[in-house]
Amino acid sequence: EYIAIRESLGLPTIWQNGIIASHYNQAGNGEKALELAKTTLAMEDTGSRWLAHTRAQMA
Repeated sequence: EYIAIRESLGLPTIWQNGIIASHYNQAGNGEKALELAKTTLAMEDTGSRWLAHTRAQMA
């Protein structure tokens, strides 16, 4: 599994969990998606930083 590989390499997985959870949800595995989604950071804490980064990338 992708997460296990990243963890074995000592790489962070918290942001990737949200993306992987989305894929699980689209594939119909809502239980696994919810499990991963609970491990992601709260977007209300980080959303403003992501928005600023996105605007900078578009400029």
